Amino acid sequence: MADESRGEKSAATKMSRKEKVKWTDKMNADVLECKRKAQELTSSDRAPTRTMRSLRGKRTYFWCRMEKLEGSLLSHINDWNAGSENHHVSLKAAFVSLAVALQKPSPKSKEKDHQEALSKRLALWKAGEICKPLREGRILQGRIGKLKTSDSPERSKVFAKLVLEGQINSALCFLGETSTGGVLDLTDDVMDQLKAKHPDPQPAKRILACKSFNQSATKLCDAIATMTKSLCTKYIDPKTIEPLVASRLIPLDKGEGAVRPIGVGEVVRRIVGKCVMNVAKGDVVDASGSLQLCAGQNSGSEAAIHGMRTIFEADDTDAVILIDASNAFNALNRATALHNIRAASSTKQCWFADDACGAGSILEIKKWWDNINTLGPSFGYFPNAKKCWIISKADKEASAREVFSGTAVNVTVQGQKHLVAVIGSRDYLEEYVNEKVDKWIVVQSHQLPDDSVVKSLQQAVKSERAEVLKDRADGVRDEAPRNIHRALDLAAEKGSSVWLKVLPLREMGYNLNKGEFRDAIKLRYDWPINDIPTTCVCGDKFTVDHAMICKRGGFISQRHNELRDLEADLLDMVCNDVKTEPVLQDITGEQLGRGSNTAPDARLDIHARGFWEPQRAAFFDVRVCHPNAGSYTDLELHQIYRNRENEKKRLYSRRVLGVEQGTFTPLVFTSTGGMGKECLRFHSRLAELLAVRKGERYSDTISWIRARVSFALLRSALVCLRGSRARNYGFDLKNIDYFYTLLSLLLNSSVKNF
Repeated sequence: MADESRGEKSAATKMSRKEKVKWTDKMNADVLECKRKAQELTSSDRAPTRTMRSLRGKRTYFWCRMEKLEGSLLSHINDWNAGSENHHVSLKAAFVSLAVALQKPSPKSKEKDHQEALSKRLALWKAGEICKPLREGRILQGRIGKLKTSDSPERSKVFAKLVLEGQINSALCFLGETSTGGVLDLTDDVMDQLKAKHPDPQPAKRILACKSFNQSATKLCDAIATMTKSLCTKYIDPKTIEPLVASRLIPLDKGEGAVRPIGVGEVVRRIVGKCVMNVAKGDVVDASGSLQLCAGQNSGSEAAIHGMRTIFEADDTDAVILIDASNAFNALNRATALHNIRAASSTKQCWFADDACGAGSILEIKKWWDNINTLGPSFGYFPNAKKCWIISKADKEASAREVFSGTAVNVTVQGQKHLVAVIGSRDYLEEYVNEKVDKWIVVQSHQLPDDSVVKSLQQAVKSERAEVLKDRADGVRDEAPRNIHRALDLAAEKGSSVWLKVLPLREMGYNLNKGEFRDAIKLRYDWPINDIPTTCVCGDKFTVDHAMICKRGGFISQRHNELRDLEADLLDMVCNDVKTEPVLQDITGEQLGRGSNTAPDARLDIHARGFWEPQRAAFFDVRVCHPNAGSYTDLELHQIYRNRENEKKRLYSRRVLGVEQGTFTPLVFTSTGGMGKECLRFHSRLAELLAVRKGERYSDTISWIRARVSFALLRSALVCLRGSRARNYGFDLKNIDYFYTLLSLLLNSSVKNF
């Protein structure tokens, strides 16, 4: 058997290119082998597993209908194979029956709806009432309609939703979906370009709703194999196979206003084409020879490149012409081309699909060009002179321009790209290669460098960048007006700008509406805010600075409590025995420093155990101050933090150390987002403990902590600015005693009447 195969292969190799491609026994054997493999795929139908039997038991009704549809498809294909009375419409009936039967009843239809619709359509088809399911299909297609591209407002909503959910990659991909490339809308301009590229188009008016037959029956395999053999060995009336070769036309964006037409063929056609080429590929390659190098030859493009370069460098060659056609692949008359594929030419030429290249003297090239323009249209090949190039040698440039002066063909002596290489001068070749190499260097994957070297370089770059940015910031500050120097200093504090850099995640509370964002920017740079009241409910003039310190409305206490609770929640992640507002032990003879708080009910904000030292109590007290208040006008920022920290330590440090035997840390914040030294050290220690506990990086952890604190301070400042401080004199309906109130009203009424 192996010897027979080798003999057949050698005989096929020796076939002349002028011989016709015949259906041989070898091809029959290959088709039968494909059929046998297809039968193996369906062998599970004869012996289903227990799980499959139970599944099919639940869906017997649906599978019965699918078997009937498969039988109808098989019957139509067999009618075409047998050349029956209705063979001229058999394939059309086969494809239409699939599209009509498998049409979804509605965009949101369920399996039960599909079963009912399939049963009804098969019954109508079998009864010969074809118009009813066809009419139903058209109506359903009209209802479903096209998928509409979201307009600009809708796109902005979708983008904002994805960003707020933290899906940044999805949001960026959504923005770039329709910016360039992709499927174009079928406008009049697109339709005109499609008609120009397809002079005689025959697009399918419907699409195949069934993706594939997952388990094709043996008889269906036989029918398709018989149809394939007939297509390859007999003359077929083109009208009978119109539904088989029809394609669904899709216009793709080629860029710069151009359209690239893509035809999507039927599934059966693609299966048949792949099977036939799998069998007849060797014969097609042998028939094409060296004239057409895209027929499947190994390294065809490389052969074309090296061959034409060698011909161009020969002494008897004046120039090379590169020809490109207008949509030749789609406009090509394949019947004529296949009939004449073996015709040899005496011209030195090379073809790769529709890209042709010819070489010789200037007059020979001109004669070849004229012949292509004369004979090409009969093959469906229309050369586009504006896209064609003549690469001539330096001493032949004038002659080439003179001979081709009546055409739109471009002439150059430098060079031009041919397939994936270059034909022309050495300078043009080096320029082309260098451009390619530069792109490859950018995208190539480098080996992993030494970590120690990388870390030192990263640190050096970071330090240098910090110095450059600091110098730039100092320059901006010096040029800015003096009244905003304080605002720039506050904005430059560590942690005060975090809210500007984080993603606006709704889940983390990092999202601001447009009014809040504008107010935050104005507060950051001390810009005037005009749409605020002129007088506060306390009687003073209402300004931004007054809003941050006025205690009416309870916003100052709310700001303090929010920060206290936030720090307590963070401590609860790494410490034990975390409490808010712990009461300190009473003083029983202990000697405290001057200015210490000796009240019996003294409280601090937070208590935690094991923060600075294992099992040792740690106490924290929160203080929020407004750095632009009148009492801080003459103080630098570091002086404000130091004074507030020393004040807290004077009140509680001796008492905590001497009586509670614990540690005390004042947490001083500013309303603009800044923190004192003790607070920064506290957050650094907290980030270390939390990073170890959660297995995260320290840099990510400290950034997360600063973001939480920054937004807590920012939202508190916005509430102080925009919150209502007016007293509410309405009734408290939640806690009212309705029975007592009604009884009091009745008694008062009785007393008045008495």
